Amino acid sequence: MIRRFRVGNSVHSSVEIIKMNDMQWEIRNLQKQDEPEFCHCLESWSDEMAESGDHKAHWLAQMKAEGRLGVKLAITDDGKYAGMIQYYPGRYSPVKTSSDDIWFIQCIWVHGYKKGQGNFQGRGIGKALLAAAEEDIISRGGKAVLAWGLSLPFWMKSSWYRKNGYRRADKTGIQELVIKSLDGAEHSGTWRKTAKLPPTRDAEGNLMATTFMSGACTVTAIAYERLRKAASGLPVTLNLIDASRPENLEEWGLVDVMFIGGRKVHLGPPPSEAKLSRILRNEIKKLH
Repeated sequence: MIRRFRVGNSVHSSVEIIKMNDMQWEIRNLQKQDEPEFCHCLESWSDEMAESGDHKAHWLAQMKAEGRLGVKLAITDDGKYAGMIQYYPGRYSPVKTSSDDIWFIQCIWVHGYKKGQGNFQGRGIGKALLAAAEEDIISRGGKAVLAWGLSLPFWMKSSWYRKNGYRRADKTGIQELVIKSLDGAEHSGTWRKTAKLPPTRDAEGNLMATTFMSGACTVTAIAYERLRKAASGLPVTLNLIDASRPENLEEWGLVDVMFIGGRKVHLGPPPSEAKLSRILRNEIKKLH
């Protein structure tokens, strides 16, 4: 049985206490002391996460300065980070919306590894985080919320959202976009379409490798840092585009994706430095 009660007078300032059987945790807004763990997606124990650099920290600072980020954390009574959810207005996201009052959930993650924080999945934490985020979005004037999930039984299943009141809005491959109205009206959203592709070579004829990084996802940051190492000493120009900016989203329609020459590189999970090195060398050969 799950029991919820709030400490504080508003959604923005309050802490929500969740009790389930013999376990208790709080759901609260991101605080300064939480930022290092948040920027490593609650996996600061992971060697791979250490490769992500400071890209998410820069993104977080920019989002906070502009007041367009929502983050909720679930923290156990003994101080462990059990889960997180991050969300922001749709115009800064990989989706096109029918209204500027539609928000986008970038990800929701309940720590599921035995290492580090421990496995907290299957205890209702994800559902509590989602409910807290929806309340916050409503308090900010949001009329609907979009989220994404996978149609296959992997990480972030779209079926989980549907169990929590969402319906399918769009689909590309195994990635489903889902939506939930928060004001009872009808709303819609679609995945952004690619507007144009980056050049395959620079002005001197060298290979161009372009990464569109939102900053919200450490997977892209890890891939880019590995690409930087793999490209060292090679005739390659690296181009990093901030895909969290609305003007770049409108111009390109691309978010968290990498192109090496004319090849699109899949980033989930992030490719190894050795694989990126092979792709770079093969693409260089094609130019000559």
